Amino acid sequence: MVSFYEVVGRLAVIAGVVLVLMLLLSLLLGLILIKKKRLILPRLLLFTMESFNTHFRRIARAFGMNDRIVDMIGIEVRNRLNVNRFAKVPPSERILVVPQCIRHINCPARLDAKTGISCRAAGCA
Repeated sequence: MVSFYEVVGRLAVIAGVVLVLMLLLSLLLGLILIKKKRLILPRLLLFTMESFNTHFRRIARAFGMNDRIVDMIGIEVRNRLNVNRFAKVPPSERILVVPQCIRHINCPARLDAKTGISCRAAGCA
């Protein structure tokens, strides 16, 4: 007769193996996206990256990759998934959100908490 703990142990091992395989598959799909610009199974990529980010980074490092590849894959997947929705928004209603810290040091534009930066087209770039 199989004990309860043996069943739980087997299920845990199976879940661990499935998780590792899913992470390896996601890393492979992410690399295909970055290198060949082909998006395959985007929902799986997002799920594994969001749910298992730390493990995903460890697997990437184990294969000699930089942690930034994980961020690049996430950005690329989100961009690809949202490009059609973004294209439907008229250009006059789009906004560009950038952090204040990338402004030129001599930029005379006023920074307001409610309206953001009011550009004066001073050509500081």
